[in-house]
Amino acid sequence: MPSSCCVLFCTSGYKSNPEKVSLFQFPKNEILREKWGKSIPRANLVVNSKTVICEKHFTPDQIVRTWESGSGASKVTVLPSYLMFKHSGSFNSTSDM
Repeated sequence: MPSSCCVLFCTSGYKSNPEKVSLFQFPKNEILREKWGKSIPRANLVVNSKTVICEKHFTPDQIVRTWESGSGASKVTVLPSYLMFKHSGSFNSTSDM
């Protein structure tokens, strides 16, 4: 499993950042995959099966962590909500873009 977030200036998953966060692969659905890719302001982003986004770019209500069955991995099914696109490291809502 890949270990670092693809959002520009996000350090989640890097060895230099010990913080533990959930990482989400891009959707397999081509339409959603393309929308996710377009929502990330990063030039030359190559999306493949190993490309991930960390939980910091989603609101808590967008992440399913507990399943009715009691098992299953965390997942998201919506577009990322918060993307870092300033070097200052601040988060910006995609609705503000």
